[in-house]
Amino acid sequence: MTPDQIDKARALGRCIFPVGSNQKRFAKDMAYLAKEKPEFELTERQAKYLDLLFHMYRQQIKSEHVRLCDCDAA
Repeated sequence: MTPDQIDKARALGRCIFPVGSNQKRFAKDMAYLAKEKPEFELTERQAKYLDLLFHMYRQQIKSEHVRLCDCDAA
């Protein structure tokens, strides 16, 4: 994982998700990998989904979103 992906995964790990959602499962798995196995390389689809969730939950992670997202929404 790149340093930005690690930061995004850790930020998503602190978010509140709908109970039993695949988004929650993915975010928790990525947060675990960022903490325990940072050398893990994400696939292209995983990286895109991480970015998508990071953008979707930007209201819960405002400071990290502003720093890590290259989009116009803040």
